[in-house]
Amino acid sequence: MKSKGEKLKELRKAYKLSQPEFADKVGSTKPAVHSYEHNLNQIPKAIMQKITQATGIGLEYFESDMSLEEAFAIYNIDSTNPKMNGINESVCAVYSGLANFVSNIK
Repeated sequence: MKSKGEKLKELRKAYKLSQPEFADKVGSTKPAVHSYEHNLNQIPKAIMQKITQATGIGLEYFESDMSLEEAFAIYNIDSTNPKMNGINESVCAVYSGLANFVSNIK
């Protein structure tokens, strides 16, 4: 069975992205992606969630002996031209009263 790092590298290459491009898409850095692909560091859960959101590939791909071709078929992804999804992030601001809200003091 391939390691998570090997599977990540295979997935990144299928999307035709360099490490810096992939890192930018999933909110990481090039050195971090390099370390995940070479199994130097485990992929943090938050990054794994962003990878699955951006690629459309579920966690099962990383946690089983499923091939990338099988994953593309299961998740209905065009293997000849896979596209990354945008990642939406939210920011939550906390105000300590209506006056601070009106004054935009967080």
